[in-house]
Amino acid sequence: MKFLYIFVVIMIFISGCVVPTAQNCPPGYRWDASRYVCIQAQKPVPQQPKCDLSSENNIDIAVERAIQCVKNKPNTFKRVFADLITTAKKNPDIDNGEKILKLIEKVAIEAPYVERKTAKKMWNAYFSPLFFSSVGYLYEPVLNYCSYQNKISREIDEELLLKKIGILECMADQVNKEESAAMYRQAEEIAHSLKNSLNALCSACCENNGKLR
Repeated sequence: MKFLYIFVVIMIFISGCVVPTAQNCPPGYRWDASRYVCIQAQKPVPQQPKCDLSSENNIDIAVERAIQCVKNKPNTFKRVFADLITTAKKNPDIDNGEKILKLIEKVAIEAPYVERKTAKKMWNAYFSPLFFSSVGYLYEPVLNYCSYQNKISREIDEELLLKKIGILECMADQVNKEESAAMYRQAEEIAHSLKNSLNALCSACCENNGKLR
């Protein structure tokens, strides 16, 4: 009789205990099946925007995504800028340069996620008929400047190739082909003039032992 009493007491005790299960974990907790307990659930990590924009066909969407990518990871600037060029080439439009300029404004001018000089130089290399290859040498003495003549000429040629991509391939839509072609011809003329001026300057400098008349 005594044992029956103890058995009944134990059964009553067990029946009054609530064993946690996956179904009755409180809000904010999850069931840990390995320990048979409810544990506090981790807050989901906000999903960062994908920074591979090369498959994006809409330049406006690509620019917005690029801005968020650079704000989250400034070191992605050069890569997402290259992706925007790829997107612009898929759908040439006379306004593509201005649309990509929005990236420069948001991450380099309005906020310093990227060095302003670097960002503006990259945009200008593609979308401006003006050249900035030789700007870094302007404050050198003439003799030193001419020692970089081959390097400067090569950089001018390289920048002209970028302008061909930006102006002709990214901006020359069916309606504005002539406008884009005229802008690129301007870039070619400026490049030709820069190299001729450089050659004349350095020839005069060398003929006079490093001094201009």
